[in-house]
Amino acid sequence: MKAFIFILAFLIFSCTSANEIKWYNFEEGLKKAKQENKLILLDISAKWCHYCNLMETTTYSNPEIVSIVNQYYIPVKVDADLRKDINKKYNQGGLPTTAILTPDGEILYGNLYLPPDDMKKVLMYFAKLSKEELERLKQQKNLASKPNLKLQENQIDEDTYKLIKTRTLSLIDKEYGGYYDEVKFPIDNIVYFLILNYIENENKENKQILTKTLEGYEKLIDTEEGGIFRYATKRDWTSPHYEKLLRDQALISVAFFNAYSVLNDKKLLEDANKILNFAKNVLYDSKNGYFYGSQGADIVDDEGKILVSGEIYFSKNKQDREFLESVYRRKLPIDKTFYFAENSLMVKALVYSYIFNNNSQDLATAENLMKKIIKEGLKDKGIIHTYSVKKYFLDTQVNTLESLFLLYQVTGDNFYLKTFKDLLYKVLKNYYSREIGLYTDYEDTGLNLNRISYIDSLVSINFKLAKVIYSYQLLDNNDLLEKTKNSILKRLINFNSVEAGLSAYLYLKPPLFLVYVSERKDFDKNLLSFFPYWNVALSFSSKDTLLSKIGYSYEGYPVVYVCSLKLCFNKFEKSKITKDSIKNVFKKYLKSN
Repeated sequence: MKAFIFILAFLIFSCTSANEIKWYNFEEGLKKAKQENKLILLDISAKWCHYCNLMETTTYSNPEIVSIVNQYYIPVKVDADLRKDINKKYNQGGLPTTAILTPDGEILYGNLYLPPDDMKKVLMYFAKLSKEELERLKQQKNLASKPNLKLQENQIDEDTYKLIKTRTLSLIDKEYGGYYDEVKFPIDNIVYFLILNYIENENKENKQILTKTLEGYEKLIDTEEGGIFRYATKRDWTSPHYEKLLRDQALISVAFFNAYSVLNDKKLLEDANKILNFAKNVLYDSKNGYFYGSQGADIVDDEGKILVSGEIYFSKNKQDREFLESVYRRKLPIDKTFYFAENSLMVKALVYSYIFNNNSQDLATAENLMKKIIKEGLKDKGIIHTYSVKKYFLDTQVNTLESLFLLYQVTGDNFYLKTFKDLLYKVLKNYYSREIGLYTDYEDTGLNLNRISYIDSLVSINFKLAKVIYSYQLLDNNDLLEKTKNSILKRLINFNSVEAGLSAYLYLKPPLFLVYVSERKDFDKNLLSFFPYWNVALSFSSKDTLLSKIGYSYEGYPVVYVCSLKLCFNKFEKSKITKDSIKNVFKKYLKSN
């Protein structure tokens, strides 16, 4: 049997077609399409994407399609991770995105995965259209694609808050957890909304909705090697697609750490570590000190054609997976690009490991990684996307801001606070869109409101920005920050997503500050032992100049103030504060506020 597999592998490698599509990058393709007055076939894909591999294996290897494309089209292939600007403009809701463009880059048609027969029909239909028909179609498509965004600021009062919460809860699948969709993605913000809902109303029903969501996410964890898969194709979280993206490992491990802190279920801590350890063991480049972008779903050849599908590979135990790798002399592909945004997310996950695992090495790795991000990525308009694509995207800035502030909380190092402040004001100055009243990428290519599962949406990244601003306001509560934060939140409640519910919470029941004052500055991980997502712990020495500025005092012994921006609710002697005492304050605060 093993000999047969070796022969089969050899034959697969030997049989490559000379008649292939010659793909151009976006700029080259656009230039050539204008010169030759040809339509553009745009393929947006990613190295980790199963359906992209499948389309390469079937559709783009079909001789008829190769012939049609080479005769009538300028073929353009774009890496969705590298060129987020193009992906944002043209993505049709997932990968692969298949689009037909005019020679000047205007979209005529968009879809996702297309099998060979469907692709032939699409290609021949557009190839046979007259110049007048193409122009009419372009005008219709342009009108239809313009987003009708009228994001007015709406007041958030108690009645609005209740309405938004009810609307947000209606989005959640009560039977299986997560969004009420047939295809299920693990989304961290769903967990945070459900945790807040549970703390505010601690009953059996609310706990069940939260635990069902976490149990759904658990089904996507690779039991053999750890890490979490990108999504499940069935509503009950089964039949996963097997890509493992760095951003998911970072975001969902942090969500599990937070859930563990609230529910005290050690299985959740184990889940967090299974996900995080995969990133540390498989995606970390210890020599260069950063994390790779992703692990692909399938074993593929040099052209991206599938040799072993993820469905087969991940059904095996670790030993059998290694055997398949030895047969094909290939492993699952790793995208070794250094994406600054995703590495900033990993900084946060590593700090959480320090908090919950007492892992000092992970904190050291996080600090070294953040200093690398700042040294090599920080330019005049913020943090760049990658070494090779020096563009500025909002998610990179906000992810970095979030991790910088967390590092300041944990280490007390003013380097992180100063860098945070400088980057924050760069974002406020350079990334605001007057058209919609929210923040967008520095070079905005137009709004794409499709829910794209593997990138932060306009809504989620603006919510994260508002929350980052709030965390900093205790140290610098000026009118600009207050106005900016509130304006974002009053617009986000217009959307039909969990971020609307989180925005209502952030406006009326925002995170608590735990302000620890002692003779010497001394961070205590205990302060973040309960729901650190909604808990801003800051440490000060008795001589800290910031302390008098924000209105707190040293009373001759270590003390912890529990406060909002406007007033303090409790004062604890440091020696008497526990996770349970913090939890009780949160419960009273969320229920009564």
